[in-house]
Amino acid sequence: SDPGQRRIRRLMLPAIFGLGATQLNIVVDSSLATLQGDGPVSYLQYAFRMIMLPIGVFGVALGTANLARVSRDAARNDTDGLRRGLASALRMAAVLTLPSTAGLIALREPVIALLFERGRFGAHDTTQTAAALLCYALGLYAYSATKIQVPTYYALDDTRRPVLASAVAVATKIVASFALLWWLPRIGVTAFLGLALSTSIAAWTNYVQLAIGLRRRLGSFSEFRVLRTTAAVAVVSGVMGLAVHAAHGASLAIAPRGGTGVEAIRIGLLVTLGAGLTAVGLALARVEEVRSLIDRISGRGGDA
Repeated sequence: SDPGQRRIRRLMLPAIFGLGATQLNIVVDSSLATLQGDGPVSYLQYAFRMIMLPIGVFGVALGTANLARVSRDAARNDTDGLRRGLASALRMAAVLTLPSTAGLIALREPVIALLFERGRFGAHDTTQTAAALLCYALGLYAYSATKIQVPTYYALDDTRRPVLASAVAVATKIVASFALLWWLPRIGVTAFLGLALSTSIAAWTNYVQLAIGLRRRLGSFSEFRVLRTTAAVAVVSGVMGLAVHAAHGASLAIAPRGGTGVEAIRIGLLVTLGAGLTAVGLALARVEEVRSLIDRISGRGGDA
């Protein structure tokens, strides 16, 4: 009967439903993928595992750090501080996830081949899994940003908006899945890829709803350069992805595909090249988060 307990229960129940939306999407994908044969189920599972790595490393980490900061600001009724902290987290999400998106897309086939192509997993399976990874990767930024947005609503004692956004996103996912399963084969694209693409569409649907709600509640974020930084990072990431893809093709012309060790070294060098190009490009674009990220990695940064 304690008032605090009642308040926690009131906030917790909608949050549980919201967190279950991702699992519901997985169930929908698995159920519909079984209708496409045995292969698509595995292709989607392997590709989704790949996309969850950057989400877990970047999106969840940023969301956890942001929760502590916005909770403190919300408790103090410091709206300006909350907006500043949220904007900083969103800019950092762009710096970390957009280059990851470009890198995954550019190197999707060699990475999949290195990790999974052995035994009964052949070249055709690599191609199909890489195609699914491409579709999932298109929603990577939206996934990660949502991990930042939702805890911000929780800090504001609002669990209703994330639940409604999740419900709309799930409905969008289901409708888009059936529509794409019907339409893609008619333009010569493998049907099961519609399940991965619909997941990205749902992620962006969720993100946009939450962004609109935060803008209405907290005001415009234009003064904090979120859109400018995100656009700059997107351009740099696109150029880097094209360069890395071209470098991979050139490396195969010089040294044809070899064993696991050779391919691991090749991909390691390409990832290093991509990271270097991204750092230089973001520095030239004067994206301040690059310096902040370097300081934090080296231990010279302050509070996250």
